Amino acid sequence: MESENNSQMATESSQNDTTQASEDTRDYKSLYLKEVENSKNQRSLKQKFRSENEKFKTKQEEIRKKEMSVAELNTELTAANKAYEEQLSKYRERDEAEKMELLEKLPEEDREDFSNLSNMQLKKVINKLTQPKPETLKEVHGAVKAVKIDKPYMDMNDQERRQWHTQVLNSKQ
Repeated sequence: MESENNSQMATESSQNDTTQASEDTRDYKSLYLKEVENSKNQRSLKQKFRSENEKFKTKQEEIRKKEMSVAELNTELTAANKAYEEQLSKYRERDEAEKMELLEKLPEEDREDFSNLSNMQLKKVINKLTQPKPETLKEVHGAVKAVKIDKPYMDMNDQERRQWHTQVLNSKQ
């Protein structure tokens, strides 16, 4: 037993000697320098990440401002669009009223056929349809025009009576 105790003590003392030897052999200066180096690296990484984070935040803010400006622009354009639509509706109403007036100038059976034309085309068609047709010449150029006598028969002389008589006969043929 004693030998066992001696061997245990010997192992314990050898362990204590190695821990003391390892403590004595440690280089505290190199450990300190490594710690300082590590601290510098961490600080530089932290600064790098902070700057990247700031850049990211500024880009995000710019994007948000652009989105807001796009939204504001969208609302502004929507309002302008509504104003233009109101003006356009007034002109459409006026054009429809004008078209109805023009269609009323046409006969009933033609209104449906011409309802799909534009106002300008409709005006041209109406002008062509309502234009008076030139009268055919009943008299030949160079011929003497017949004189119409409006006098009462009793006031006419002999020559006027003969003309009146031929005029009446010619008109009845």
